[in-house]
Amino acid sequence: MQTQPAFAELEALTASQCQYIHTSGHAYLSHLKSFSAAIKPKVLIPIHTLKANTFAEHFENVKIVANGETYDLAD
Repeated sequence: MQTQPAFAELEALTASQCQYIHTSGHAYLSHLKSFSAAIKPKVLIPIHTLKANTFAEHFENVKIVANGETYDLAD
C-alpha cells in the first residue's frame, strides 16, 4: 500500500515508519490493551473517544490532547 502524503511527512519528521491501520466500529478495551502491548507506544494519545480521561487507568504513557491543541512529536 502506498504511503499517504501526511504519513510520509510524519515519517520524515520523526525518522520512523508509520503503519496505517483502519478499524471500523468500536474497539473493546481488551483489544486496545492487546494492541498497545504489541506496539509498545512511547506515548498513547486517545482520539475519537468520549472517555479519554480514563485511558490512564488502563494504559501507560497516556497524553491527553484537547481538540485544536497541537502536540510536538519530538517531546
